[in-house]
Amino acid sequence: MTRKDFQRLTRLCLNDARTLLKNGNNEGAYYLTGLAVECALKLRSHDERSGTNFLQSLQLFVEFTTTI
Repeated sequence: MTRKDFQRLTRLCLNDARTLLKNGNNEGAYYLTGLAVECALKLRSHDERSGTNFLQSLQLFVEFTTTI
């Protein structure tokens, strides 16, 4: 999978989690948020292997998640 794939999956999981939370499905929202975190960690792993340093990776993740 590519970096873009992990970003897309993270965005989808967070959007679905927000929808579930708004509709009172806390368990489903909790599960999908965990899945989003897993995707973000895999994105971090991908960055690590490709030579991106941790601070750059963290900054990209924060920017990415705050624009969703």
